[in-house]
Amino acid sequence: MNTLTKMTLSLFLLLGLILACTPQATNSTVERANTPQPSTPAPPQQPSFQEVDATITRDGIWFRESLEGNGTRQLDLGEVVTVIGEVEQPEPENRNKDMLPIRLSDGTEGFFSAWYAIPNTIPAVMVAEAKIYSEPKATKLTKNTALPIAKIIAVSTTGSSSGFIKVSYADENGYARIDDYIKEDLVSTDSRDVDAAHLYALAMAQEEEGMRAEFLASAAELNSPVFGMMITEALGITTEDRPAEDPTKTTGVVIIDQAEVHEEPFADSPVIGYLTENSIVAIVGMTNENMPDGNIDYWYTLADGGYVLDKNIKKN
Repeated sequence: MNTLTKMTLSLFLLLGLILACTPQATNSTVERANTPQPSTPAPPQQPSFQEVDATITRDGIWFRESLEGNGTRQLDLGEVVTVIGEVEQPEPENRNKDMLPIRLSDGTEGFFSAWYAIPNTIPAVMVAEAKIYSEPKATKLTKNTALPIAKIIAVSTTGSSSGFIKVSYADENGYARIDDYIKEDLVSTDSRDVDAAHLYALAMAQEEEGMRAEFLASAAELNSPVFGMMITEALGITTEDRPAEDPTKTTGVVIIDQAEVHEEPFADSPVIGYLTENSIVAIVGMTNENMPDGNIDYWYTLADGGYVLDKNIKKN
């Protein structure tokens, strides 16, 4: 065997040795290489809290800027705040101390009793006495104490159902009442009426005559469509002395045909005219009449003169 042949044979042997030592890819290795690898999972998205308005339903409750801190101010009945979080339970065994995170109109954030800050409501005031229902049905009348005229309440923003609205309020003992029902035509959501009723209540609670007069004067400046007459009478101002109001600010729709217009707000006063069903009337005030049977009739004062029973007009 010559030298060239030996060299050729050596090269073939070396190449075979190299191929024998080279690792071959297995089926499983190929499959793993072709299988998409999972990506790092994204962190879970935290649901954002939907801020809503809430109405304060009791005077004298303290607002705190922290759960552990003392109260820094007392919020007003009928005040509107913004709910910014879920209910907190500082003492889970005592639900009476549940607190609601809120933001005040000036931007201050803190906590307030969850029982007297009612989310998804607007402030309103009673324009006539209202019976309480447990459901929006005439058959669900309760024996609970009726809501009196001029009481400030929170009305659900979900709207009316079969002529009823959902309301929350503090009862005569200060306890929270949540989600009762009353007839929808017995309330006003006009801010002038709400604020005037609040000032009137504060005035009547004053023992000092000067303080009472000051609150009443502030209430009179609001020109409340419903309580204006009641306030001016409390101030000792006669109808003739009372500043003229714009009768277009409050209107109502007559809901019966031939509704009687009386000369005075009394059932036995002379009838001076009649109103046709669905006609629009301008209202400048409200007054009441104590009936012999103990009930109270409420009368709207018309801008064109005369008085009509409130049950015959649906206020806009």
